[in-house]
Amino acid sequence: MTGAFSGYSFRGQYKRGIATSFGNRFKKFCKEAGLPDNCTIHGLRKAAAGRLAEIGCTTHQIMAITGHKTMKEVDRYTRAYNRKLAAISGAVKLARAA
Repeated sequence: MTGAFSGYSFRGQYKRGIATSFGNRFKKFCKEAGLPDNCTIHGLRKAAAGRLAEIGCTTHQIMAITGHKTMKEVDRYTRAYNRKLAAISGAVKLARAA
């Protein structure tokens, strides 16, 4: 990664001061972009996991990118996206069978 987020990851493997600094920076970026006040780093991580599931990444790939330690954690964030993909896939199969 380069730019404003260089040196950071979603893994949570940073010292308290750095994490706080990143949180403050993230809030500042959101405010400057005109985003709602409730935008959080946690929300970004959750959205990233969901988007990765939506484009077809495996659970292990999502875990590697977001830094989640268990499949259960990833499943919690991606369940709705996986359900959506299953519904679309089922509808396509149904249309082809007609």
